[in-house]
Amino acid sequence: GAQNRGEALGWDVISRAPERETDFEGQVAIIDQVVHQGVDAISVNPINFSAVSVAVDSANEAGVPIFMHNTITPLPNGNVAGYIGYDQWGGAERLAIYVCELLAQRTSVTPAEAQGQVYILTGIPGFHTNRRTGVFIYGLANNCPGVVVVDLQTAEWEREKGLQVATAALQQYPDISVFYGNSDEMAIGACLAASQLGLEINTDIYCVGIDGNAVTLDLIEAGQMTATLGVYPERMGAVILEQI
Repeated sequence: GAQNRGEALGWDVISRAPERETDFEGQVAIIDQVVHQGVDAISVNPINFSAVSVAVDSANEAGVPIFMHNTITPLPNGNVAGYIGYDQWGGAERLAIYVCELLAQRTSVTPAEAQGQVYILTGIPGFHTNRRTGVFIYGLANNCPGVVVVDLQTAEWEREKGLQVATAALQQYPDISVFYGNSDEMAIGACLAASQLGLEINTDIYCVGIDGNAVTLDLIEAGQMTATLGVYPERMGAVILEQI
């Protein structure tokens, strides 16, 4: 989305990322590098607020406006020119309500009467994970108290780790009804794990995530994943450029 909008504006849009979601220092190093390359503005998807604050200070000192995307939560310090994101509280609650309705439909009862077991694949500890997990659990408790969270574990936002965690989870909790991933990639990994163990997606088990990435929409259409909360990442990319 940012690349397309940049082309329309006649701007050069450079995209950089660390090797892994857990590489906080790598993200900071990238920001420092582009600051010294003389870019006109930077937008960051922060993977760790404490770490990225150091890079914000560097950008501030160099007079380069810096934005944050995929979040509307203010950093504790530093001058951020703008935040481009969505309501993660409301989004996680809506997804919980959807899961309640999904499990209710399976047994022809009301959401308040629905029963089931949910396993949560969480991201890296931080504000994204806290909100996407905490409010989802709150939403289940308020709308379908018979649906219980049997366990949760980090899969660090990654598909392969999602597959590994979900495989172990199904061996420990064979009656899991729903895998909820804090991101689409982890939910996709959970679906792959369930399929490899002979479970039929959307019949024996459901997998839901958050993002609305193109690959996820394709998998949903193919019946290989259940649902995602669309946060319009392509539109978010365009809005970043518009705000810059």
